[in-house]
Amino acid sequence: MKTEAQVLAEMLDSTRDFIKWYLSMLKDVDVYKIFELEGKKFNPVIWEIGHLANSENFLGTYLTGGKGLKFDWAPLFRIGVTPPSKENYPAYKDIWSTFKEVHKNTIKPHFIVNRRATRRPLWDGVCDDYQCSGGYTALHKA
Repeated sequence: MKTEAQVLAEMLDSTRDFIKWYLSMLKDVDVYKIFELEGKKFNPVIWEIGHLANSENFLGTYLTGGKGLKFDWAPLFRIGVTPPSKENYPAYKDIWSTFKEVHKNTIKPHFIVNRRATRRPLWDGVCDDYQCSGGYTALHKA
């Protein structure tokens, strides 16, 4: 039977896979563009990436007792915040690298819980480029 931590880690990874697929469909889109459909405006891709980093940092780390990452631009990506103009965003590379680092940080505590529960090696000594083995889930390159 899987532990709660194992299920949570698997759900985070499944969600991450879907997000990566969704973002891959938008790879040729201007990441700052605000789309409009039937009079309704949608957040730009860059805002969604920042929002997902901010949300996973809070929900996946703070609320599970882990230590979240600190990034000063997080308030720009809270629910209800109007996306800023292009020149007021942090650098795209900073948002993207934080998005990846937050996921790595969020999953890590769940590996530790799983290891304690099963007495198996955490990563069998191998953890390169988010490709970690441990028998339960894998961190993914974004």
